[in-house]
Amino acid sequence: MSEALLEVRNLSVGYRIGAGTVHAIDDVSFTVHEGETLGLVGESGCGKTTAGRAVIKVMPANASITGGEVRYRGRDLVPLSNEEMRAIRWNEIAVIPQSAMNALNPVYRVGRQIEEVIVQQDGASPAEARARAEELFRLVKIDPGRLAHYPHQFSGGMRQRALVAMALALNPALLIADEPTTALDVVSQDRVFTRVRALQKRLGASMLLITHDMGLVAENCDRVAVMYAGRIVEQADTRTLFGAPVHPYTLGLKNAFPSTTRPKDEALISIAGAPPVLLEAPRGCRFAPRCPFATPRCRDEDPALRPVGPGHHAACHHTALAGEMRARAVLSETWTAGAP
Repeated sequence: MSEALLEVRNLSVGYRIGAGTVHAIDDVSFTVHEGETLGLVGESGCGKTTAGRAVIKVMPANASITGGEVRYRGRDLVPLSNEEMRAIRWNEIAVIPQSAMNALNPVYRVGRQIEEVIVQQDGASPAEARARAEELFRLVKIDPGRLAHYPHQFSGGMRQRALVAMALALNPALLIADEPTTALDVVSQDRVFTRVRALQKRLGASMLLITHDMGLVAENCDRVAVMYAGRIVEQADTRTLFGAPVHPYTLGLKNAFPSTTRPKDEALISIAGAPPVLLEAPRGCRFAPRCPFATPRCRDEDPALRPVGPGHHAACHHTALAGEMRARAVLSETWTAGAP
C-alpha cells in the first residue's frame, strides 16, 4: 500500500439551523493513498459532499468542523486560516464540482475563468496562463478556440470537461470529484469520466470520488467507503465490497443499481424509507429503522466500525450472518416488508 496522502480522522461537522444543530458528519475517518481513487458513496443527504467540502474548508456560513483532523501530507488543515488554505486549494487539492452550469460564471468567458485561476494561484503572466489554458483544453478534448466562448455556448459535457481542465490547471496531487457526471446523459458521463481517469493517471494524482452511482464506483475506484446518516458503515477494496458486502445498507445500495450480472428483466430493488434527521444522535444503529435484518439489539446498541476481514471494516452487529443476508437481500420481498 502506498503512503497516505489524505487522512481524515474522527471528523465531525455540524450545520446550525433554527431548530438546533444538524450533525451532518459524525466521527468519520478515511484515508486516500498516493495515486489511488477512493469512492465515497451513499444516498443524497448522507454527508458525503459535506465530508469533501470539509477537507478543503469550503462550507456554508452555518457549518463548522466540530471535531477531528484533516491531515494532508501529515499536516492538519483544520486549524489553518483562510489565507493558509488558499495556498492549498487548487495548488495541492482541487475540486471538480457537480453542477457545471452553476460552477462557471455565466457572464465571463470560460477561458478567462481558467486563466484567472492560473494567474492568481500560480503567479503566471497572462500569456503563460493563456498558453496553459489552451494546453488544458487540448487535454480534455476541447478546441482551444472555445476558450473565447461563454458557458451557455457549451454543451453539458463540454462544461463539465472545462471544469476538469480548471481543476487540473495547477497539477494538484489530490482531486475531489463531487458527483462529476450528474445531469449528463450516459454517453457524456462515460466520455467525461474516461478523460478524468486518463488525466489522473497521467498526472499521478489521487482522487476522492463522491457519488451515489455504484456503477461509477465499481468501474473506477480502488477502495470504497459507504456512508449513511453521517457515518461510514463499511469500507473495503472495491473487489471485496462488491463481491462480498457485509453491511445491509451496502447490500441495499448494490441491489438498487443496474448490474451486468443481473438479468435485464429483473427489477431493481429500492430501500424503503429515508435517512434520519440528525438534530439528535439516533439511538442504536442509524440504519435499523430501514433494515430488514434489524433486531432489538440494533435498535438499542450503536454498532462500532470493526474489522471483518483484511482491509474490510463494517458497522453491523450481524456480520457473522453476512452470507445469509446477501442471499435474502436479492429478493424484493425482503425490502418491501420493511424492518421487522
